[in-house]
Amino acid sequence: MHPYHEPQWFHAYQHLYAPILFAAMTLAKVFQQDFEVATSQRLYHIDAKCRYGSIWNVIRFWAMKVITLAYMLGIPIYFHGVLMGLGLFVIGHCACGELLATMFIVNHVIEGVSYGKKVSSEGPNGNEKVVKPSTMYGDTPMEITQKDAMQRAIDKKRKWR
Repeated sequence: MHPYHEPQWFHAYQHLYAPILFAAMTLAKVFQQDFEVATSQRLYHIDAKCRYGSIWNVIRFWAMKVITLAYMLGIPIYFHGVLMGLGLFVIGHCACGELLATMFIVNHVIEGVSYGKKVSSEGPNGNEKVVKPSTMYGDTPMEITQKDAMQRAIDKKRKWR
């Protein structure tokens, strides 16, 4: 759980509802998030104009979305009927969502992961200051990595002297 979130009563039941949510993850990506990014040119707070600013990329997105949905839904429906075709599509996405969640969720529950904050503060000249992502201990991983790299470079130079 994110260290800045307050615990809620329903968090005690994550082991029951999380697998269902994870199974639906790829369905949400295909049917909601992709369309939202293509139309708003944003993914949450991330600017996607570098990808969707070009009309050719937008045309390519819509063409590929039609083609992939046609073969991923159309062919199974043609050979197996509407219910079975849709069922196979949903089962495939649920299996992929579970696999992705199982394999990649560990990146978000390890010790030392950094969390972004929605709060920003004023800089010294009145401009908005960017709040760096930090661990729950207040460390910023990039600064730690830079310090370690500098120390290794200094140690390497000393070794050669």
